[in-house]
Amino acid sequence: MIYLKDLFRLQFHNLHLVAGAKGIDRTVTAAVLFEYDPSRMKLPDFYRGDLVVTTLAYAREDITLVSQSMLALLDQGVAGFLVKTAYFQELPQEVLERANQLHTPIFQFDNTYIEDVILRVTDLIRNKNPFIGYEDTLDSMIRGTFSPAQIRERMRQINPESSFAYGVLTIGKRKAHVSLEERFEHLLNENPNLKKRYIVMGWHGKLVAFCRLQEGEISSTEYAEDLLRCLRSQEGDYYVGISNPCLDPQKIGIFLCESVYAAQKAELEPQFCCTADGLGLYAFIMPLLQDDFAQQQAKKALSRLRNFDRMNKNVLMDTVEAYVLYHLDITKTARVIGQHPNTVRYRLAKVQDFFGISDDRAFEMYLAILVLFSQMEKG
Repeated sequence: MIYLKDLFRLQFHNLHLVAGAKGIDRTVTAAVLFEYDPSRMKLPDFYRGDLVVTTLAYAREDITLVSQSMLALLDQGVAGFLVKTAYFQELPQEVLERANQLHTPIFQFDNTYIEDVILRVTDLIRNKNPFIGYEDTLDSMIRGTFSPAQIRERMRQINPESSFAYGVLTIGKRKAHVSLEERFEHLLNENPNLKKRYIVMGWHGKLVAFCRLQEGEISSTEYAEDLLRCLRSQEGDYYVGISNPCLDPQKIGIFLCESVYAAQKAELEPQFCCTADGLGLYAFIMPLLQDDFAQQQAKKALSRLRNFDRMNKNVLMDTVEAYVLYHLDITKTARVIGQHPNTVRYRLAKVQDFFGISDDRAFEMYLAILVLFSQMEKG
């Protein structure tokens, strides 16, 4: 079972909603092709969950026939329409008005084969994961490759009902056996308020939830509290990153990054929840670690350091990790690794010499980047 709003996951070319927006949460049980002249044949029985897919080729510019057939189908109570604009760029006004009265969504699209549309909708209905289909869109938002017009279009697809503001949460699982998607589907089905408030999408093994904000919800923890309450009973299974409220949907990519980076910090710390305001140094390091060049340099430096340790039976990498994880405190680092503080100082100086960066003011930042990258590799 899927909902009509889930059609936007399939990203058909120029897919847009032209009528019946209030019925966007209707369920769809089948995609049914309708491609013949109903004036010459008896109109078949359609059912409540049927999505009628058509090019309206049978009308061939006979707008009257379009009105007659679509009004008849609307009165039969179909779930909605998916209309290719091959023959009609615009639908009759009386059809749009009737669809709005009945809350029956009508979508239009172009440049996609009708057979492919049927197959992809059917596959979506049969697929047991209700959150698939938006990875490419989220990736592009994070990379900042969308134009303002593309962002508007994607946000309209993600949430056809629109919203003045959004919050973004990224949820990951700590345990391999946890079925994140199944648990969330159950959670949303059990809680209609959450289902109405959150739009949830899969993203590289995690879930990204866009929260429709209400007036006055200006703090990240406040808008997410209803969902966090539901997750806290099993918080050992999850980690959550929460963005600041996004009051300008055009800038949603920035807030998506906040959420993703906060989730990565929560995973590494480890902690149940991290907000964008709690990112600290991670706010600068996390974006850097997404850069291909920076990744290559970090991998090269880590490989050299680990090889040096192997050949010299040394423990430079362990010292570096402890030094970063214990907030650059030499005394705490010495206590954790069971060494004298002067030994820690000696090893850190050796690392500086090894990389040729003695007296570099960015040395601690350099170490922090290496350690965080190492942790992300392991994770």
